[in-house]
Amino acid sequence: MFAPGVCLVFVSVFLVCPVNGAAPPPLSVNVHGGGGAGASSLLPSVCRSTVNGSVEIRLPFVDMELSHEHPLYLLREPTEDVLLVLHGHELFQLHVASGGDKRLVRLGELAGRARVLPGASLGAEVVAWRQFLLLAIVHPETLEVYQLPKQQLMADDTQLSFEPIQEFSLAQGFQQMHLLRHPDPEKVLLLLASNYTKSQGRIQTFEWLDTYFNPVEDFFLPAIRTLQVVGLKPLYILTGRSLRGSHSKLVLTVFELEAATMRLRTRQTLTTQARACAGVPLS
Repeated sequence: MFAPGVCLVFVSVFLVCPVNGAAPPPLSVNVHGGGGAGASSLLPSVCRSTVNGSVEIRLPFVDMELSHEHPLYLLREPTEDVLLVLHGHELFQLHVASGGDKRLVRLGELAGRARVLPGASLGAEVVAWRQFLLLAIVHPETLEVYQLPKQQLMADDTQLSFEPIQEFSLAQGFQQMHLLRHPDPEKVLLLLASNYTKSQGRIQTFEWLDTYFNPVEDFFLPAIRTLQVVGLKPLYILTGRSLRGSHSKLVLTVFELEAATMRLRTRQTLTTQARACAGVPLS
């Protein structure tokens, strides 16, 4: 149920999962043209309040349908205006032509655990650094880092195979991973959050040093119920834990990333109603 005046933004890539036990191809794509039969019956995105106060929401056009066998991740690098699709160990780019035509271009494949266990990944993120794209993939017990050369990656008719350049073990109770762009474009921070026990959480940060991530901080805090990254300059990390004896209240802690030291400094701690935390998902 949505309050009047609230508009939802829909992602225009539609994922189709297999049903009735039918085995789909590894990744099949069906692109919908804007002028095909039945296109006129689809309504563009609309969200407005009606006279009686209710909200009318109309769905957007469906640009592309993807039938997939393995976990599928849409990876957006905003500074490079690049949208990648990771399906198992295969890497694609969503290419949009000047005329608006969209297609998936296969760039290559990943080696390492991504190939051995293509259906076991838990998350992936990408960030641009110099002439490379840094790609991090989380598996059940480990994290792999790939350094992808942008020029070769985007070359036409090139199929590449990428080896991980770093792999390390994950802490027990993994929750979230974030690749964070530092205000200095030469620096990248990797943040890992986990719940070490039912009552104890853990945050680890790593600084990118040209060819590998080097540990910066490793500290414990009460079990993490929610975590959000906000801002750019400066960059803030918000963590939330349940107030002891109450599931309707959150204790929020705001950390600021110090640009000079790459360390997190506690800025503020406050207690709030869990439902009042708009934009902060509860895990």
